[in-house]
Amino acid sequence: MDTREVLDRKMAYCLLRFTLGLSMLMHGLVRPPHLTAFADGMVNLFHDTLLPGIIVHPFALILVFRERAVGLLLLLGLWARWALLIGTPLIAEVGFILVTRDRFILPLFRSS
Repeated sequence: MDTREVLDRKMAYCLLRFTLGLSMLMHGLVRPPHLTAFADGMVNLFHDTLLPGIIVHPFALILVFRERAVGLLLLLGLWARWALLIGTPLIAEVGFILVTRDRFILPLFRSS
């Protein structure tokens, strides 16, 4: 592998780590002041889905702290492999939950 390819890979890794880390950290920082309201809002949002509130509420409470921890670790470059191993299922979980609510399509393009 030549020097340019190595530099491209390192740059891509750093940019992805920074972008993902910043996004997750900011999500984890803005929610704690109204954590209970956030969790209750998630339960209300998903009341008409297959996900029961008894699962959604604790997930929402824990989500904030997982986002903050993973985001901070990624931004600082500490234990990045472990942070990515924890962060990947976190993003998959959030994606799964959003799909159950049909929120993966922009509201502008929704049919109903």
